[in-house]
Amino acid sequence: MSNSMTIVKSRVSRYLFGALAAVAFAVAAACGGGGGDPDATATPEGIVPVGKMTTARMYHTLTVLPDGRVFVSGSQGPGFMSGAGPPLDSVEMFDPTPREFAEAAPMFKARRWHTASLLNNGTVFVVGGHGNQFYLSSAEIFDPATGAWTVTASMKKPRRSHAATVLNDGRVLVTGGKVTPYRDDAEIYDPASDEWVAAGVMSGPRALHTATLLPDGRVLVAGGRRFGTKAIASVDIYDPATGEWSAAADMNDPRHVHRAILLDGGGVLVMGGENDDGFLTSAEIYDYRTDTWTLTGSMAQGRGGHSAVLMPDGKVTVVGGRADTPYLNSAEVWEPVTGTWSTVASLNVFRSNNEAVLLRDGTVLVVGGADEDGLLDTAEIYDPAKDVWAGPPAGRR
Repeated sequence: MSNSMTIVKSRVSRYLFGALAAVAFAVAAACGGGGGDPDATATPEGIVPVGKMTTARMYHTLTVLPDGRVFVSGSQGPGFMSGAGPPLDSVEMFDPTPREFAEAAPMFKARRWHTASLLNNGTVFVVGGHGNQFYLSSAEIFDPATGAWTVTASMKKPRRSHAATVLNDGRVLVTGGKVTPYRDDAEIYDPASDEWVAAGVMSGPRALHTATLLPDGRVLVAGGRRFGTKAIASVDIYDPATGEWSAAADMNDPRHVHRAILLDGGGVLVMGGENDDGFLTSAEIYDYRTDTWTLTGSMAQGRGGHSAVLMPDGKVTVVGGRADTPYLNSAEVWEPVTGTWSTVASLNVFRSNNEAVLLRDGTVLVVGGADEDGLLDTAEIYDPAKDVWAGPPAGRR
């Protein structure tokens, strides 16, 4: 057992107080109490607005917690347009009931291009990324019940723009990532022992790829980018039962900065991304039973750096991203029965490199990103039943 796990209590108390104060303020405003912000009430159209974040963010993470709140961590810092923005250690929590954000205890390390995974015990495992000067091997765990961070054992190798996948046994598989050169190896973290072990080597290095847990417990790693190469179509599968990698069928299109969604039927839908031909409209489905890729309908808009969410009815909602424009506010929905895409209501704000998650009530929360003016400190919620986006209150955008 590693002795690296220590909790620093001083990072907790003032953020818990701030979170409670923010919730109390939101409740008072919603009830029409004295001193409430009139902009925090429902709009005349009956749409409840979404509070602003405590910090503008891009290259951040979103994780839905067991209690329905959403954990938001890290970011590229201000000044990214000039390439001067440092990463951030800040963290905040979104509460869907008042639709407000509240500051939480910061991470021990400032990070961007990291991963955040929900562990089986309800804590959040954050690993890797790009720090103030170097790629990071460090990892830490956030406990939503206490609001405290725990430093854990570090990876064997630093990496950013990697992928992290929670396996069926609760361990976490971390694959690839960008350093110089790009990584072709993988590691597995065991929360029970706080230890990392090597997990073999893929068919080649990759970063900005996707890694999807298949119904049979294996992990599908698709696409990405290699040093000196715009995008790749290669696919690898990791089998935790044997600890071995095997090459799978290539995708029809090479792509990186794409998204992958495990569908209700067990297939994996991969959509969008970028390659040498530009931003992709294409989408394809992997069948793990036959090791085949099948093209499905194409999106109306080529996009990369977008977000994608599996809806309760099996449809997939794709939001924002970048293209030649370069920033997008459009959204589309994929229908599994017909294999076609339909355009739905547009975001209130153009958002590249945003993150999105499904909330318990079946709506979609989209957080942060960037537009032509810089990083965004706003969020929006999409209601598929009404085909409408709720954004920040008037005067708070």
